Amino acid sequence: MEFNTINEKLSVSEAPNDMASFITTSANQVAEEIRKGGVKIIDLIKGLNAILTNSSYEIRSRGVELLVQVITALPTNQLTEKEIELLTEFICLRLIDHKSMENAALRGLSYFADCDHKPMKYNKQVMEFIKTKANIHKMEAKSRYTVYELLKKFVIEKKRITNSMNGEFIYSLVTILEGENNPENLILCFGMITFILKNFDDLEPYIDDIFEWLTSYYPVDYTPIIDRNQGGKDAANFVIQRSDLVDALYECFYATDLNADNLQALLLEKVDSNVLSSQLESLECLIKCYEKPFPLSSVSKYNSTLWTAIRMNCLKKIEGVDAKLLDTSLRTLTALAKRLSEDKDMYFTFITDMYEELAIAFRKPEMELFEPAARLLTHSILPSLVGFNFVLGKILPISLNALEANELRPLPGLAYMFSKLHQQHPQAKLESNLDPHIAKLAVKVADLTQTHDRYCVTLLEALIRQQVTLDTLSLTRIIDILQAQYGKSSLDIEKCLALICSNYNIFSIITDANTDGCDLNSLLRLIYQFDSSSIDLGKFSIYLRLLKLELVASKGTKLDSLDQLVLNDSLTRLRGLLPKIGASNAIVEKSAFIHAVVLNKLEAKNANQISMSIFSSNYCQGLISAASNQDSHIARNIYLPHIKWTFKSLVLRNHQLATPLINLVLNCIISEKVDCDLAYDAAKTFEFVLTNDEFLESGCHYQIFSLYKQKFYMQTNKEIRLRLEQQQNNNDNGMKKSLLIYAIVSQLAHLPIAVFKRDHEWLVRQLLRFLSTSPIDSTSEQNGDGERNKTSSALFYEIYKCLECLIQKDLSNDALVSFLPSIIDLNLKNAQQAKSMEVRRQALMCLAKVATSFKESDLLVYRTNTIDKLRHCLTDKKRLVRQAAGEARLRWVLIGQPIGS
Repeated sequence: MEFNTINEKLSVSEAPNDMASFITTSANQVAEEIRKGGVKIIDLIKGLNAILTNSSYEIRSRGVELLVQVITALPTNQLTEKEIELLTEFICLRLIDHKSMENAALRGLSYFADCDHKPMKYNKQVMEFIKTKANIHKMEAKSRYTVYELLKKFVIEKKRITNSMNGEFIYSLVTILEGENNPENLILCFGMITFILKNFDDLEPYIDDIFEWLTSYYPVDYTPIIDRNQGGKDAANFVIQRSDLVDALYECFYATDLNADNLQALLLEKVDSNVLSSQLESLECLIKCYEKPFPLSSVSKYNSTLWTAIRMNCLKKIEGVDAKLLDTSLRTLTALAKRLSEDKDMYFTFITDMYEELAIAFRKPEMELFEPAARLLTHSILPSLVGFNFVLGKILPISLNALEANELRPLPGLAYMFSKLHQQHPQAKLESNLDPHIAKLAVKVADLTQTHDRYCVTLLEALIRQQVTLDTLSLTRIIDILQAQYGKSSLDIEKCLALICSNYNIFSIITDANTDGCDLNSLLRLIYQFDSSSIDLGKFSIYLRLLKLELVASKGTKLDSLDQLVLNDSLTRLRGLLPKIGASNAIVEKSAFIHAVVLNKLEAKNANQISMSIFSSNYCQGLISAASNQDSHIARNIYLPHIKWTFKSLVLRNHQLATPLINLVLNCIISEKVDCDLAYDAAKTFEFVLTNDEFLESGCHYQIFSLYKQKFYMQTNKEIRLRLEQQQNNNDNGMKKSLLIYAIVSQLAHLPIAVFKRDHEWLVRQLLRFLSTSPIDSTSEQNGDGERNKTSSALFYEIYKCLECLIQKDLSNDALVSFLPSIIDLNLKNAQQAKSMEVRRQALMCLAKVATSFKESDLLVYRTNTIDKLRHCLTDKKRLVRQAAGEARLRWVLIGQPIGS
């Protein structure tokens, strides 16, 4: 092969615009000749000798680029060991020739690392050259990145051979990495170090050197710089954030137990500093240290140092400590205590030593540090009830003496301690020897509520929530005190009364003589003391408990012994209450669920009575009329959830009222009085009915119809088709017709394919018709109806999921083959032309699903055209669309290709 033409082109003093393409074309031609055996690599070097030794670095650089492109275009088994050895020596020298050759030289070295006939000492030779002769710190960041990728190859290769790591390699690696400051490069370096620490043994002699390098980056001092001119708002998505560097560095820290001592010493040094950000970050890191399986012996070695630092920072008046520092310090103390509690003796020594150092704060007459000391102690004893018993045994007598002397400063600390006790150990009972102290404390605190101190009620509420043991005399005294203040105090007395009612089962507290002892109305009177907007699930559960409905809804409870009239009356009153109090979603969901469970458990005749009561109530009969007036929010947020749960329960037991409810919901969907949002929620009811519910379907209930899903589909299919025929000529009601389609196709994911096999073609045709005619792509400004457009968007995405479900359900896809051209064309059109990013992305995801679901023989005819049209999507301005396009195109490229190609 003649190299004169190549030499002439490369040796021009000023490179023409096509120089890069000329080098690539020439390299491919030469590589092809070498592969065929017409030219040897030594011939190429001789032929390029004049270029490679030219006095001009620009000309030499072109020669090196051509040489490397030829080499990297060859198979990895092409070059012999001797050729690689000679080429390595030449290319290494190019690293120190001129910076314009760095990138090409590194590509060549990286290629040699993957060659089959690589010399045994190749890795060592290259690494030594980079360390001693190549000035890596003066290279551009991109070139350094290539160096680190090469080193990572060496590490992975070493792992394949052995689990041992020699000191020379570690020292060379640390020397090369030292001083790196480019964030992208550091992410790669940290990942490589993490791999070494996790995968190699015998690292103990070198761990200090590695950790010293890691320490130079802690704490991470980096602020990303975003050039808004490069990529607009999306530019931030491609910039490495500080959190990325922090996470990568922490992975190195936590990768091995060998870091335990060094890491804790480093972090505690930072905690002791006066820099708040450094303190917070180090404490967060310590929390992760205690959560990781670092040796307990190492953790215990430093616990006194941490405790001293936290005590110095936090044993002050609450307002004198930074809120974030206090919160983080307390969480760190909890994490440490939880870890130490693995060894009972070690843990008990820790909390006893803590108490001795804090005892002065409890004994001082002014008690100004009682609350911060109590908080610190509380977080050290959270993991174990033993700690609470020990600490309360010490401070309860001190606190009672102070309260008797009208010193109220222990109240906040005690309230905090008992609140945390309830959160961590809600069902736990304290040691019986504490009962007299706690009873005395509860009575005293109840008495102090008359001073209107908010901490009194907080502490009393915490004691009652924990259900501390109270003798009858103490409990009666507390009730008398609270009832005397009922309606007179600005404090939350009602909540304490209600808690006593539920936790100690004393409903006589709220008996109203004027209502003939009706507990329901009395408790309602308590609930109405609160503004309706503040009624939460916790308060509402007390009302449910009084009605016995929570007991009714619990597992294993049989309803035969309950008076069905009373039960029905309770449910009726419950439904009547919800619109009045403007109940939250959580309250409505709980009420609706209880209705479903009651219906699910009753025997047939009793279930008929209650289900008819629900069906004839305003919740069902007034649904459409409420939706058309100012009560539409009640229809959507209160009526419909109850209908959904009642519907589900009746379908489960194959009840005759299921059919009227199907008609009720379908009429709601197509009614002109009902807006699209409510109609959409009603359509979702059909899928909700078929979702599995472990509680409702458990064996303790009365009756489950085993084929309820299949029967429900058959019933709804018939009714929906009938309404679609009725709507056939109504062109103004396209949205409602689409919702009817959704009501049936949303069920498919929960059904075996045999159930809807004969409807397969009809279902696909309906889905494709909707997806091809949906107005989703017009903006809300264009169509003037933003809420309708939002519902249309949600419906569009749900129906796309249903289409994917149909494709995935029919593994043979025989029924769908005839629709394949339509499915592919529709998705390609949406992927290329849709204005909505989500539509384009959904279409591409569907195309990827098609490529993996149909037989290759059916797809091959569409492969070339699809791949070609997907190329346009790879340049989409949205990153998520580009990712979906890449995935879809890859799936189509692989069609018909042999495995491993």
